[in-house]
Amino acid sequence: MMDQPGLRAWLRTWDNAKPNARKKQLSALLTEIGGLTGPELETFFSNGASLVLARISAWLRLTYLNPKNFISVQLRAVSVFVGATGGQRCLVEFMEVGGALTVMEILQLPYATEDDLAAAMELLLAFADAGPKFKESLCQSGAIGFVADCLVRVARQTSRQAAHDLLYQLALGNMAYQNEVIAALVAMLPTAPAGAQMAGAQILRLVIPTRETVDPSVVDPVLSLLGSLELQVQYEGSELLKEFMKFDGIKELALAGLVQMLESTEQEGSGSDKAIFNLQQAAAAKTIGVLCAASPDLVRPFVQLQAIHGLLVAMANKEHVDSQIQALGTLNLVYLNSYGLADAVRESVGADVFDNIRANGESAFGDMPQAQLDALHGNTFHLDEGDERMGPGGAFFGSDL
Repeated sequence: MMDQPGLRAWLRTWDNAKPNARKKQLSALLTEIGGLTGPELETFFSNGASLVLARISAWLRLTYLNPKNFISVQLRAVSVFVGATGGQRCLVEFMEVGGALTVMEILQLPYATEDDLAAAMELLLAFADAGPKFKESLCQSGAIGFVADCLVRVARQTSRQAAHDLLYQLALGNMAYQNEVIAALVAMLPTAPAGAQMAGAQILRLVIPTRETVDPSVVDPVLSLLGSLELQVQYEGSELLKEFMKFDGIKELALAGLVQMLESTEQEGSGSDKAIFNLQQAAAAKTIGVLCAASPDLVRPFVQLQAIHGLLVAMANKEHVDSQIQALGTLNLVYLNSYGLADAVRESVGADVFDNIRANGESAFGDMPQAQLDALHGNTFHLDEGDERMGPGGAFFGSDL
């Protein structure tokens, strides 16, 4: 704790110090005041907290454009004041001198380190946590785009978590800017690094359930997550698709997109295109099964969208065993939620193929003759619109399912 003479001495030392000495002085101070509340800070500085904050803020604004700076320690010092419980006066003072705008400019600096970016986003989170007025002010100044860019740019988990927390807070209860947050996240999903994809999808999973409607433009970027090499990214995409099932405006679009991924024209490509297709095909087959297991009432619309034909095509993909296994597992689940569907499948691929798979399960694919693979790929299973087998009392679902 500093008395008035001690505070004056500290400020004189600060004013006369060179940059490296100031950094040491500030670091030493942080060990003493970290975690203090607003009133406790005033007591510590003998009612001179504003004087100290003004010194730190001025130093930050004067030096942040210099590549040889001390941004992270400066920002963390400011955060002690701005983020302190009951310290809104310090927050307002920092904002009034353009502090928030300075922090957002730091997010755009090409030479900013990950520590700098994390500290900047943690400080902005203190603003966002302070109330709707401060949150909207950040959004009006372009914070959403800057933070979304940082989410793609950073590599450390701590930095990514800081971006995750800030973007979620900017969307939470902020209906005027929630669409902008969603749009920024959706735009980055197809091409961002895996860590950013996971974080973006996790934010969307938290925000989308709070909405009454969802724009259809979100569907394709989310489906693209199923082509990731990272299983956790695929999982996040699958979980988001579960949320989509609650919205009539995008439900059928998502179902149709999954079915289309089972037999995309990309299969005829080569190299990376074919590898991505194989991953998407297996993930789509698995996701269809996951969705049907969670909501058996989805079996009927999937069948109507020609999912059976697509699953049989996936079972013919001898170059990607996971596609075959996932498709078979999902098809068996569909059988459990229908009546005469298995008989129709048997007819569409031939008795030899059908009986081989039913008798041997996944092991049937190990040495399946090419003729049987061709029968799966060229299966004749097809449903016309209004097919009576799909209707009430029809051969596939009867009146009970």
